[in-house]
Amino acid sequence: MKKENSKIQIPNVDKGYTERAADTFLSSSEAGIILLNAGAGYGKTQVLAHYIHHVPEKSAWYSISDTDNDLMSFIQNFTKSVQYALGNIKNDFKVSGSLPENIDILMEQLVLWLDTQIEFLNVIFDDFQEINNPDIFNLLDILIETMDKKIRLFIVEKRSLPHFFDKYTQSGRAVCIGMKELQFQPEEIAIFLNDMGIQDIQWANLIYGCTEGWPVGVAQIMLQLRQQKKNTTMENLKEICENLEVSDYFMTRVYKMLPFDIQTFLKQTAVLDYMTPAICNKVVGIHNSESMLRYLVNEKLFVQTLGEVSSLYCYHSIFRRFLLSQTTLEEQQDVLQTAAYFLLKTNDRIQAAEYACRGKAADIVQAVIEVSGDSILEDRLYGTMERWFAFLDREHCILTSKARFIYGKYLMAIGNTAEANQQIEQAGKEFYEEGRIQDYKKVRLFQASESRKAGELSQAGIFLAQAFEDHKTFWNETAEAVCTEQIKINCCLQQSEEAVQLLTTLTSRGIQFQENSFLLAALQILSFLNRKPAQTCSIQDVRLEHIPEGFLLRNCILAEQMKASYLSADYPAARQIARDIIQHSSHETLQTAAAWEMLAVLSWDEGDHRKAIEQSRTGNTFLTRNHIWNLGFTSKHQQILKEIRSIQKNTMAAPYLISQKEDFAEQKKSGKIKIQCMDGFFVFLPGAEGQPLKWRTKKARELFAYLFHLQGASVSREALIELLWPDAGIKSAIALFHTTLYSIRQSFIPEGLEDLISYEHKKYSLNMQLVDSDLETLLTYLNDPKSCEKHPEQIMQLYPGSYMGSSGYLWSYGKAKELENQYLKVLKSGAASKDIQNHPEAALPFFQRMLETDPYSEEIVSQFIVCLYKNGRQAEAKQQYDRMQQLYRKDLELDFSKTFKEIIACV
Repeated sequence: MKKENSKIQIPNVDKGYTERAADTFLSSSEAGIILLNAGAGYGKTQVLAHYIHHVPEKSAWYSISDTDNDLMSFIQNFTKSVQYALGNIKNDFKVSGSLPENIDILMEQLVLWLDTQIEFLNVIFDDFQEINNPDIFNLLDILIETMDKKIRLFIVEKRSLPHFFDKYTQSGRAVCIGMKELQFQPEEIAIFLNDMGIQDIQWANLIYGCTEGWPVGVAQIMLQLRQQKKNTTMENLKEICENLEVSDYFMTRVYKMLPFDIQTFLKQTAVLDYMTPAICNKVVGIHNSESMLRYLVNEKLFVQTLGEVSSLYCYHSIFRRFLLSQTTLEEQQDVLQTAAYFLLKTNDRIQAAEYACRGKAADIVQAVIEVSGDSILEDRLYGTMERWFAFLDREHCILTSKARFIYGKYLMAIGNTAEANQQIEQAGKEFYEEGRIQDYKKVRLFQASESRKAGELSQAGIFLAQAFEDHKTFWNETAEAVCTEQIKINCCLQQSEEAVQLLTTLTSRGIQFQENSFLLAALQILSFLNRKPAQTCSIQDVRLEHIPEGFLLRNCILAEQMKASYLSADYPAARQIARDIIQHSSHETLQTAAAWEMLAVLSWDEGDHRKAIEQSRTGNTFLTRNHIWNLGFTSKHQQILKEIRSIQKNTMAAPYLISQKEDFAEQKKSGKIKIQCMDGFFVFLPGAEGQPLKWRTKKARELFAYLFHLQGASVSREALIELLWPDAGIKSAIALFHTTLYSIRQSFIPEGLEDLISYEHKKYSLNMQLVDSDLETLLTYLNDPKSCEKHPEQIMQLYPGSYMGSSGYLWSYGKAKELENQYLKVLKSGAASKDIQNHPEAALPFFQRMLETDPYSEEIVSQFIVCLYKNGRQAEAKQQYDRMQQLYRKDLELDFSKTFKEIIACV
């Protein structure tokens, strides 16, 4: 009877139980089915028991054993657990009729009995891995569908979840709490340490790295720390982790009890990051790895499946460390090289290179770079590329021409343009000297494409000319790519006639363009635009979604529509088309420049002169760089552009010239959001009257801040996920991303700002036309040297604090430092000018601001002391010296290089 009751009693919670992420998830979830799925030692039962003890509803607990896989036994124990939970032991469930003859009637009777017994009940099935009976699954199906308002189901499972639950998880009716939620995070481990008087996050990170948050491992380390004497050091902790007793117990006792062939298998495969049966067969030299891996997984010995892919396996880190200690470094490198050569022949070349780096096989790394480098760059796996090239550098390997070309592309992708150009140019020379003309042309083609995207169309033409030889004689993949780039350059310059002439020449030679290719689409669209009399096709008539850089052709159409609307004085339509061109262009073209100039003249006409000047500045940069001067505007608007450019050149007088043009002192509100990114990050909706937008989550705030940081540049979903959720699984990260993005959009839709975040060509960007920011005002000032020189005090209002303030966004530090340096430069210049003008008292605020930003600069401190001394405030100057001397000694453990007398000697 006692054993029977133990099956239906709620377990006690251990003394000193500490909550973790799983507890928060459990208490916040409203799903009707909760699945707790993890291996041994993750505390699933304890988490659920803790939750059940703290909820007001009644709960029926059923601890399943291997004897409960029979339907009748399952029903008997289940109904007893319900009676026990309700305190109604007498009202037993009685079966009418014979079970084998009519299971359906039995299940119907059970549902009716439950319906009369309960109002609402939590039902817990612990150790559900013992169940595989289809009749029991069918019973649960009926209970879930008929009793969903009265029963909330909790399933605790050690092994893989039965496929029975798939339909419920896919529909959202069931949620799963797995190892990630059940394991302890570094922050939670830090709480344990804090209770022991240890306040060091590095200790928590070390314990997490050793155990991967495995609760049993964490608990064992904590126990050993408590048993240690006082003054435990980091070295002591490392020793505990390296010699974890739980590892000794499980590894030695279990490992030594395994057959010799399995021991050998474990040792030889432990060095692998992940395992498949095929690669294990290769490195171990056997043919039955699949059955071995399945055996180890089912028995919960050392190996676990990797994610949802049943053919991938990996070791738990604690187990893996032990196994690696059983092999030599030379043995590990031999296995890694074998694995690398094997994977090189498969599609998993990235892992082949990773193993090759660890196995010191430089030839494999270069081979992978040559074959897969371009696709890796397309996937933005820059960290991977950095690792590989760093390895080749350490091994003093001379790059092959192809690897050098890939290296240059990688450097270009991460923004190291100067070094990238050198490497790419060197690769081109090597290809040419080796007689690899096709590869040489690919280099020149890449250089032409990058120059075009940078708005350097003249330079793009030079590179393309070097790659354009023989295209009239030979037609191959390279020739097609070269011609495609030429047509793209034509599109960037709205040279539709030249493009059509080249395309028709090619077709007259019998060359056929591929379906959905840029060349075929260009021939169709540009030929239509060139018809006489001129015709304008509708953008809705063409499908360019699957055409690489199809926006160039789209711009050709929109440019003609913008021109037609402008000439017919339909300025609202012209403005909308101009915005459309800008928002959906991946880089600058003649059309985007014309669109900016169009917006500028229209803004000027409306009296918004400041905006007009900034809009024209953006477009005019491209036009000047490519020596384009006439866009075909009316004489009135040509005069406006002339006046705008005159003001742009006369930067010192610009504020006064603009103010004379404005009809009101304050810019008219235009349905824009306002962003304050200096000294924090705050977003104000139109008409919010000083109340910043409240974000649903910190990640929503950071995602929007990063889009603003890019200033309208596009970014892929993958890059955003890598930035914001680097440690989440891919499916989880995608879900988090879309949930976060949805919450952001919902904040702006009520204000009519549906287009604030654009999505084009699988990339996201912030529509900067709908944004006013303090950064824009600050940059306008900083980019105007004469304004900085004449009105340096304005910087104090424009720079109230650092870029993004104390947000802690790592991606903002570069920009923050750049702005801080410019800020200090203006302050230093302002202080110097006041001193030269014999107004040392006016220089004091500049020095005070400089010290707030850089309190440890001896140069600034010395100049501030001299300034105070010149103002007759000698005592204050000495006090300032003493304060800073004390600060230096306390924080830096240094003294000033000069004494007070030496500093004021120049006065």
